Amino acid sequence: MFFKDIKNENYYKDTTLTLYYGSDHPLPNPSFDWKNPDNDYGSGLYTTLDFTKAAEWASVHGENSGYVSTYQIDTTGLNV
Repeated sequence: MFFKDIKNENYYKDTTLTLYYGSDHPLPNPSFDWKNPDNDYGSGLYTTLDFTKAAEWASVHGENSGYVSTYQIDTTGLNV
């Protein structure tokens, strides 16, 4: 796992995109068809580029602990 400052101009030159997902349970194999009708923007897996924000989301239900799952995506050849 590595961390990057998203304000760094070299961030967008990297071909590896790191995304974080905060939850009350680990999510090692996400499914993009995951359905939750209570999500603000519909079905899907909501991630962030910010580890700290994911950690906040992980404890949103008043728990003092949670999990931040980390995903790295190779964006070579993609228009991201």
